[in-house]
Amino acid sequence: MKMLKNISSILLCCLLLALPVTGYTSPTGEVLFTAPEIQQLKAKLDQVNRVLELLNMDSTQQQVELFKAKAELQELNNQLTQALSGIKTAESSLKAASVSLENANKLLAQQSKEQKAAQNKLKIERTVWQIVAGAAIYYAVTK
Repeated sequence: MKMLKNISSILLCCLLLALPVTGYTSPTGEVLFTAPEIQQLKAKLDQVNRVLELLNMDSTQQQVELFKAKAELQELNNQLTQALSGIKTAESSLKAASVSLENANKLLAQQSKEQKAAQNKLKIERTVWQIVAGAAIYYAVTK
């Protein structure tokens, strides 16, 4: 608040220094102004008063605006926290699904190898029985 008063005082001084003093001096030493100059001075004084009113805005209004901004920031922070939590949950679910798929792939590869081995064994057994049957037929025919 003190800083606001300092700023407004500096601004007021700058504006007052910027006012042109164009009146003329009477023989008695008084500075006299014309009607348009007086109107111009009044307009500048009104501008200075408006600026001071804006600078001296009610501190409670500023505090209300600050409170609203803090509440909005907190809400956004909560939303961000929820989003990050959702992302972490999704990442862990994805990781679990990936591990599950890897295990399923390993199991399928192992089953495929076992299936090939069983088919090769059956093929060998079939070939052996064909040889035995052929030998038996040959023995029966040649006897």
